[in-house]
Amino acid sequence: MKSVEGLRGACRQALLSACLLMLPFAAPAQERCDKQPVAPERIEMVGRDMLINGLESTVTAVTLPGSSQDVSAAFRDFWSREDVPAKGRSLGASLALSALDGDCFYLLQLPRQSTAEAVRGILSVTRLTPRARQHQIRAEQVALPAGGRTLSDIESRDIRQTGRTWVLDVPGRGKEGMEAYQRRLAGEGWRLVAQAPAYALDGSNAVNGHALAMQRGKDRLDAVFSDGGASSRAVVNVIRSF
Repeated sequence: MKSVEGLRGACRQALLSACLLMLPFAAPAQERCDKQPVAPERIEMVGRDMLINGLESTVTAVTLPGSSQDVSAAFRDFWSREDVPAKGRSLGASLALSALDGDCFYLLQLPRQSTAEAVRGILSVTRLTPRARQHQIRAEQVALPAGGRTLSDIESRDIRQTGRTWVLDVPGRGKEGMEAYQRRLAGEGWRLVAQAPAYALDGSNAVNGHALAMQRGKDRLDAVFSDGGASSRAVVNVIRSF
C-alpha cells in the first residue's frame, strides 16, 4: 500500500504537465520567468528545479485571495497591464489560466467553481527556449516498458534526491504489461519490493490498474499500469537518492 501511495503522487505530478503538452513554440529571447500574476497568501514549493518535456520549469502550490472568478479576473488584469494576452480554458472540474510573456509561459490551474474567500491552485512557469541541460536520471539508465510511446516526461531535482516520471501509452493490457515490465527490470538487476492493485485517485478505492515497486542500489522505481482498451497507460516514477 505504501508503494501505491507513492504512485498516486507520481500520477498527480504527471497530470500537472498534461496542459504543457499544448505549449506553443519557443521564443528566441532569454529572460527571467519570475512574475507573480496574482499576489498569493501562501506559497508551497512543488518543484523548484524541474525539466518538463525538456523545458525548465518551476511549479508551486499557491493559496490566492478570493473566489476562482476573482482570481481569474485578477490574473487577466495583471497581464492586460503588461500588454500580454491571457487565456482561460475549462478542463473538467478545473480552470486553466495561461499567458505567454516572451520566453515565459505561465499556467495557473484552479478549481472551476470555488466561491470561498481563498482558493488553492497550482502555478507552473516554464521557459520555452530549451537550454543545454542533461537529465540527472538519464533515459538509457532506466528501461521503460517495451513499445511505449512517451506522452510526458518530468524530472524534479532536490538537494538530496532527483525524481523522473514518464507517462506512456503502452500496447496491450495493463496486467500483462506490468508483468512483462517486471521481468525486464529483474533481468537488469532490479529487486521486487512490492506488487499491488492500483487504486483510483478519486477516493473511491476502486481498483483501476496494477502497481509495481522495485529497487536497484539507490534507485527506487514505482510503476502503475491502467487499462485503456487496446492499449494501457503506464506511469513510471524513478527516485534517486544521493
